[in-house]
Amino acid sequence: MKNWRYWYTRCAMLSGYESVGHCLTVAPSINLAESLVRSRTVLQILHRWMAKLVVALAERRPANDESTEDLLKLSEARYQAVVENQTALICRLLPSGTLTFVNEAYCRYFGRSYDEMLSSSFIATVPEEDQADILAWLATCGVDQPLITHEHRAIRADGMVRWMQWTNQAILDENNVLVELQLVGCDITEQRHAEKALQDSEERYRRIVQTAQEGIWLIDLDYRTTFTNARITEMLGYPTEVMLGKSLLEFMDKAWHAVIVANLERCRTGIAGQSDCRLKRKDGGKIWALCSTNPIMDGDGRYTGTLLMMIDITARKRMEESLRRLSTQDPLTGLINRRHFFKRAHQEFERSRRYGRPLALLMLDIDHFKHINDTYGHPTGDEVLRIVSRIMRDKLRRVDLLARYGGEEFVMLLPETTLLTAMNIAGRLCAALAAEPIPTEHGVVSLTASIGVAALTDYADQTFIQLLSWADQAMYRAKQAGRNQVQSRVTAD
Repeated sequence: MKNWRYWYTRCAMLSGYESVGHCLTVAPSINLAESLVRSRTVLQILHRWMAKLVVALAERRPANDESTEDLLKLSEARYQAVVENQTALICRLLPSGTLTFVNEAYCRYFGRSYDEMLSSSFIATVPEEDQADILAWLATCGVDQPLITHEHRAIRADGMVRWMQWTNQAILDENNVLVELQLVGCDITEQRHAEKALQDSEERYRRIVQTAQEGIWLIDLDYRTTFTNARITEMLGYPTEVMLGKSLLEFMDKAWHAVIVANLERCRTGIAGQSDCRLKRKDGGKIWALCSTNPIMDGDGRYTGTLLMMIDITARKRMEESLRRLSTQDPLTGLINRRHFFKRAHQEFERSRRYGRPLALLMLDIDHFKHINDTYGHPTGDEVLRIVSRIMRDKLRRVDLLARYGGEEFVMLLPETTLLTAMNIAGRLCAALAAEPIPTEHGVVSLTASIGVAALTDYADQTFIQLLSWADQAMYRAKQAGRNQVQSRVTAD
C-alpha cells in the first residue's frame, strides 16, 4: 500500500523540493504575492512550484488502491488549504478557456463571486485587443510544453487595467491528452511600472550621454576601453566598435602618457584629476583635449575603472598659441619682438655676468630704408624686412637671440661669443645682405646694413642697458663712417 510518504515523494520530484510535506505545512502562512514581486526570477520559480504542487495534490490516483477514496479526500483537503489561503491567484480551466475553479484570492482580485467566475471564460478579464494573444498562449501548453509563463493585461471589476504574470501548468490524462490547465498568477503592475521607469531613465541617460558635447570614455582597470559616446567618435574619427577593448594610451600622443597614467593611478585611490593631453585621430592628425579622470567605484567602494570626460580644446590651444605669438613675435618678420627680447636678454646677461662668460650684442640698421619705402612702396619695404630677417636667421645659431627692435633696426644677443668672434659674424652679415638681390616690380633692389657691436668684459658693475646703448652708439658710428660696415665698442671703454 502506497502511503502519504509515497505521494509526498512524487510531489517532491515534481516541485524540486526535498519535502513537499514541509511546503504544505508552511504554505498557508506564506504571502506569496509579497515575495513574488521582489524578483522576476523568484516569481517564476515560485509560480512553477505552486503550479506543480497544486496539480500534484489534485491528481487522481489508481482505482485499485485500497485507500484511494481516503487519500483523495485528504489530498483535496490539503489542496484546498494550499489554494484558498494564498494571496496568489489560482485557477483551473478547460483547454477552451472555460474556468472550472478559482480560489478566493482570484475572486477578490477581479471583484466577482465564485459563482460568477465559474464557467466563465478566462479571457473575459482580458482586454479585447489582447484576447487572441492569450488564446494562442494557452494553446501552446501541452505535452511538449507542460509548464509556461506569460504576462498580459487584465481588467478588474472596477475597470482598472493591471498587469498579471501567470504560470500555466498542463494537466494531462494517462494518454498525455490535455484535459485541464492550472494557472498561478500574481499582479506585477508595480514591477512593470518600475521596469518602465527604469527603461525610461536608462533611455534618458543614453540620450544625454550620446548627445553630450563632452566626449565620454570609460576604461577598465587595465585602461582598456569599455565605452565611448558619439562625441569621442566625432573627435577621433574611430567608431566605438573599433575602440572597444583597446588601451586608452593607443589613442594618445606618447608625450602625454606619463601625465595621464599618473592621473589614472590616482583614481585607484579615489582621487579625480584633470589635465590637458593630445589625442591621435584616425586620419593621423592630433587634437588637444582637456581630460578629466573620475574614479568609478562599485557598491563596496572598490575601484572598477575610470570615467574620462574629454573636451576638445584644439581651437582654444590655437588661440592661445596665436596670442602667445602676438605677445612674443613680430607679426611681419616672425622674429621675437622687442618686449620678449628684453625679457630673455636680461636673463642671458645675468647668467653671463654670474659665471663670467663672454657675451656680445649686435645692433643692425638697414641703410637707406626710407628711400626704398618711398621709391618702391611699403609692400616692397616689408619684403625687404622679411628677406633681411631670413638672412640673419640663416647666419646665426639657434642659441642666439634675434629680434626686430623697431622699424628697420634689428638686435642680436650672442651668448658665449667674444668681441672678435662677434665682429666676424657682423662682417659676414654685412656681406650676405649686400650680395642679396631683392626683386621688385621696378627692378632689382640692392641693400646694405650698418652694424654696431658691443661685448661684455667687465662683469662687476655693467648692466644690459649699458651694453645695448654701446652697441647702438657703435652702429651710428658705422653709419657716420659711410654705412655698409661694422663698428664696435666694449664695455670696458
